[in-house]
Amino acid sequence: MADSKADAVPTFTIIQADGLYPDDTVEQQIFAPRPGQNYKLDFVSTGLWPTGTPQSKPWSAIPEELRNRIDGIMVLKIGFTESDVELFPKLKVIVRMGVGYDRLDRPALAKKGVIVCNVPDYGTAEIADHAIGLMLSMRRGILLHNERQRATPPDPWMPIETPLVARLQKSTFGVFGLGRIGTAAALRAKAFGFKVLFYDPYLPNGVDKSLDIERTKDIKELFRRSNVLSLHSPCTRETRNLIGYELLSLLPKGAVLVNTSRGEVLNLDGVEQCLRENIISGAALDVVPIEPIPEDNVHSLIQAYRNKEPWLEGRMVLTCHTAFYSPESFVDIRVKSCETLRDVLIDGDALQVEDGSCRHRQRLSLHFPRYAPRADGNGLIRPSVHTNANNLSTGRAYAIHTSLTMAAAALDLTRNFSFYTVPAAWVVAIAPHFYAASLGKFDNKSPRTYTKESTKDQSIDKATKEKIVRAEGAQQNGFENLGLFAAAVVAGNIVRLDNWTLNALSGGYLLSRVAYNLIYINNTTDAMANARSVAYLTGVGIIFTLFIKAGNVLRGQL
Repeated sequence: MADSKADAVPTFTIIQADGLYPDDTVEQQIFAPRPGQNYKLDFVSTGLWPTGTPQSKPWSAIPEELRNRIDGIMVLKIGFTESDVELFPKLKVIVRMGVGYDRLDRPALAKKGVIVCNVPDYGTAEIADHAIGLMLSMRRGILLHNERQRATPPDPWMPIETPLVARLQKSTFGVFGLGRIGTAAALRAKAFGFKVLFYDPYLPNGVDKSLDIERTKDIKELFRRSNVLSLHSPCTRETRNLIGYELLSLLPKGAVLVNTSRGEVLNLDGVEQCLRENIISGAALDVVPIEPIPEDNVHSLIQAYRNKEPWLEGRMVLTCHTAFYSPESFVDIRVKSCETLRDVLIDGDALQVEDGSCRHRQRLSLHFPRYAPRADGNGLIRPSVHTNANNLSTGRAYAIHTSLTMAAAALDLTRNFSFYTVPAAWVVAIAPHFYAASLGKFDNKSPRTYTKESTKDQSIDKATKEKIVRAEGAQQNGFENLGLFAAAVVAGNIVRLDNWTLNALSGGYLLSRVAYNLIYINNTTDAMANARSVAYLTGVGIIFTLFIKAGNVLRGQL
């Protein structure tokens, strides 16, 4: 919220960066104050990359006076770098108007306390339909026959024998990344009679059973068995440039490749080599690594496609990142982006936070946005996303009240802090000892005999002596469990449990130990003794939960 005097009406300044729409009717309606709210709205469409223009203007093209008061940004196509962050001193939220968020420098934004959101649930049907359409244009030879009938002279009126064309039924449709779109594509392929096989290491067990499809936990097996391979993963550190010749060469001879996810996932050198060596019969791409395609640096595969080189005839189709588009989906992305920005900036309610991963959809009284990488590979990630993000699918996280969320971002609690709880647990364990030392006549020359000597000291009253004994007992108990807790945290991080789980459990353990210390030291009744046992068992239960969750993940990967 923009700065204002105590009695002034606050103003939210929000921009749509690209300049996608002819008016702001939708935005004004969604951002308008609701009953009981009193604020002003300054909404601006800055027109940095209007539809139909080849490239965007820089963020610095926005007047400085406007940049200095912007609270929220909605952006579709333009990247956002660390240097761009410095141009917006009051920025609180940026919404990527789409699923992918790899063009936003999320670590830089997190350092500035800026919350990053995305819109993962628009255009799912359109993209899945597009993937199936691309597959059919290849696998049924539609594109090849169309081109041959337009030749001069046209081909004879008869089918062309080519490895491209094959019966769909009983062949295998491989899905790399079973998120919303991957699932929708898998169900469509299944309806065509394909045997569907998918790879997504971060999905829970049983997803394959609910969809009646097959799962593989070996990425190489996915490639070895897929007659059609459809890519549906986000671009993360883990997946960027992952799919190249080494994996593509494992595909069955004559396979077809489809990519409607992110161009950076796929290495075009590997695609071209596999096409030239006839390992794959066709490639259908809606996305490429660099968009728009730079005219001064066109990849050789794309250049061959444009030049209509004979070796590539009918074997490649290229659409310009249009899989998401329909008039209806374009409305959805506009409305959902506005609603998401309103939720976090104005209402502080439910939001789709993407910090790289997160992926567990929950309604909580407070949910700090987090980096939960899994597929992101950021080591933070998830989302959900959930990844968990950080898996290959995407998901949701929820929060309440903007001020609390901003405070969390300012403290950088978006990251995995579970390792920090280990030294914190050491401090909590040693604290009762220092408390005990403050009560009696502590002698550092003989610290181990201190408790015994204190109980004999007639100058110390009985109640204080009992507190000293209990405090030292609390310290001993804390260190007895510290090693096991540290091992559980390490185990959870090794298997990449999502950050929300790691943070919640490790933070919960700290709270249980603090409660244990306080109750133990002040224990004077049977009820307090029982409460102490509950606090102790809660901590032990959290440790076991971490080990069990880590074990379940490890078992699923073996």
